[in-house]
Amino acid sequence: MTPLHRAVIYSNQVADEMLLSAGASSVAPDEKGFQPIHWAAGKGRLECLQLLLNKGSLERILTGRSHQGELHFARPRKYGQYDVAKRLLSEGADINMSEIRGATSLFWAVKYGRTAVVQLLLDHEANPQPLGGKSPLHTAAGEGHVDVARVLLGYLAISLTDITAVHQSQRRRKGATSVLYRCFSKMKSIQTILIIVQCLLDYGTTDPDLCNDRGEMPLHWAASRGFGTMISLLVDHGADVSLRDSEGRFFTDRRVDEPSSFLSIPS
Repeated sequence: MTPLHRAVIYSNQVADEMLLSAGASSVAPDEKGFQPIHWAAGKGRLECLQLLLNKGSLERILTGRSHQGELHFARPRKYGQYDVAKRLLSEGADINMSEIRGATSLFWAVKYGRTAVVQLLLDHEANPQPLGGKSPLHTAAGEGHVDVARVLLGYLAISLTDITAVHQSQRRRKGATSVLYRCFSKMKSIQTILIIVQCLLDYGTTDPDLCNDRGEMPLHWAASRGFGTMISLLVDHGADVSLRDSEGRFFTDRRVDEPSSFLSIPS
């Protein structure tokens, strides 16, 4: 790691200016292959980022060994990366560049629930379609990010046909799931689950009868957990109460003795 890397990481703008004026390389990689601009983006150091950009266009800046572009290092975890992402986009950063695992900048913004960054990326024509079998909407639902899901739905980011096709293509894989089941896949409050499911159903972007890889429909899932409000929500949006699961049971056969929740859906 070069002195310039350290100055960027610790947000020492005076040192940055001195090192660059003395001829320090703005593109030299550290031992992991990351350049100072990657650290500036990752740490949300907008002033440092601008100094580095003044030394050359993004076209001169290489990527790290993980094949991540500058925007990937602006992924919003602990730091406020909106301004950094906006600056990189203004310089022509590749908004749809994917990392070695196939994830794009939009995926990371969705995963960490950064609504403003998601909006920014979509405004700059980030691709919201599924990559590797999972769409940004799947990710938002699975993480319980209600506002992000609403932004994606507002952009009509993914259609019912897309979701169904993704699900059907994965039916034989372990862990295959529809976007509805992404809502159920992690521990989160029933209120959050209800809000997201209602958003998905209201926008018509999910099939309330699409079964998971265990042959279980959403009605059966809700009934087996005593989620009465979820059952009502699904039925109101056209769920077929006559469907049987893979064991030939109606959803009423799966109902638990004492419902665990009859929470109302907040407005």
